[in-house]
Amino acid sequence: MYIKWIHCEVNLEDKTSFSLSQSQWHELAQCPGFLFQIGGWCTHDNKAAYILAIWKDQSAFDYFMKHVHDKICEMNQQESSYLSCNVTFYDLTFMIYGEK
Repeated sequence: MYIKWIHCEVNLEDKTSFSLSQSQWHELAQCPGFLFQIGGWCTHDNKAAYILAIWKDQSAFDYFMKHVHDKICEMNQQESSYLSCNVTFYDLTFMIYGEK
């Protein structure tokens, strides 16, 4: 799995706009290799939003970035709703399962 961890800093007056823009990423569900995305506001810092996106692998994510990402960004204009955006990637190569 390929994991994208996003941290955005949002002005308090732009939280509604950011949330509305974020809700318009539903086209992700149609992308080959996209598994799921979840996000929310930090309880300790009301200006921080976190988003976790999971992809089948990096090649599926790369396809999304090349063919879909910019179209969604242009449509929802989310870039204007946050102060900063930091992205970290993780490539999960194996899972460890414990006994119950």
